[in-house]
Amino acid sequence: MNWRSVRLLALIPIWFSIGGVALAQEPDRIYRLGVLSVSPGTLQRLRAAMFPELARLGFTEGRNLVVEARFGPMEELPALATSARRG
Repeated sequence: MNWRSVRLLALIPIWFSIGGVALAQEPDRIYRLGVLSVSPGTLQRLRAAMFPELARLGFTEGRNLVVEARFGPMEELPALATSARRG
């Protein structure tokens, strides 16, 4: 084995480790979670039930997660959903 082969073998692990880090990094992306309900208490129950798991998966409100909540009477929910999509 010549010196050139030894240098190449020494550089392969470094190249793969740098490439792995570059692939693991995602661009800063903002995810949106929409809550549509007749009761404002739904958001509090949702936070208690789901947000710890969302945080474990890497979704943190204020960093890469935006929660948009709309509440109103049942007959107004379709209009609230439409306004959420436009806004």
